Amino acid sequence: MQDLVQDALVGVIENRFHEALAHGADVRELAAHAVDAVVAECVTLLEVRAALIEDRRQRATMLSAAEALLAAQFASAIPTRRR
Repeated sequence: MQDLVQDALVGVIENRFHEALAHGADVRELAAHAVDAVVAECVTLLEVRAALIEDRRQRATMLSAAEALLAAQFASAIPTRRR
C-alpha cells in the first residue's frame, strides 16, 4: 500500500480532490476527478509509448488507442467531469 501512496498519479488525484473539496465538490464530482486523472494518465502513457516505437503500424495502433480513449471520455462513455 505504501508504494501506491507514493505513486505520482495518486498525488495528482489527491491535489484534484483538495481543489474540488475547496470548491464544495460532492462525492460524484470527486469520483469524476479521479476518473479524469486516470484517463489522462493512460492517454499520456499511450502517446509517450507510441513516440518510442519505430514501426509505423505499431505506433499508429498505439496512437489510435489513445484517440479512442479520448473519444470515449468526451462521448460520455466514461463517466467523467468533461461532458
